[in-house]
Amino acid sequence: METGETKWIWRVLGGLVLAILGLVIIVYPGLSLLLFVTIFGMFLIIAGIFEIAFGVTGAETGLLKGLFLVQGIFSIIIGILALILPGMTLLMATYLVAAWAFIWGIMEIVAVLTASEERSTSLYGEKVKVGKGMGVLVGFLAIALGLMTLAWPGVTLAIVTILVGWMVLVIGILIAIGGYEIKGPLFPHETS
Repeated sequence: METGETKWIWRVLGGLVLAILGLVIIVYPGLSLLLFVTIFGMFLIIAGIFEIAFGVTGAETGLLKGLFLVQGIFSIIIGILALILPGMTLLMATYLVAAWAFIWGIMEIVAVLTASEERSTSLYGEKVKVGKGMGVLVGFLAIALGLMTLAWPGVTLAIVTILVGWMVLVIGILIAIGGYEIKGPLFPHETS
């Protein structure tokens, strides 16, 4: 049974494991991405197997059975492709994000410029000109992100992976520090 005196160690250990994981992601971003795609591919294959099993045994109607079978087969095919072609999977995901950012940015600019005063001020600021200006800026930033991602997909993936690594590292350190705070001070003050 865990006592209050030992709870801190689990937070410290968990934080240290996260910090180490963050360092690994930072030092080996390519390997980290490959591992992510591998896990994603395995997840899709396993999900596809269960979807097919449910389609065969648990679906109520013929239409539902067919939908679950098609869904399962599709999941398995995409999962196998992710495992066989991990680089292509990452590249396709990057292009989808780029397309989304580009299209979203254009739509945001159009929406902000054609929106009523209430919408513009509620989203981006109290003053109409400032609000619309901020909305247009956000739209242009999204377009720029989309174009940069299209131009340099590999660099974009590496930067995002390294940023995630730093985030995991910092969270791990903060959790470990929190564990030490639960324990109490490392060097208690002597009272004289």
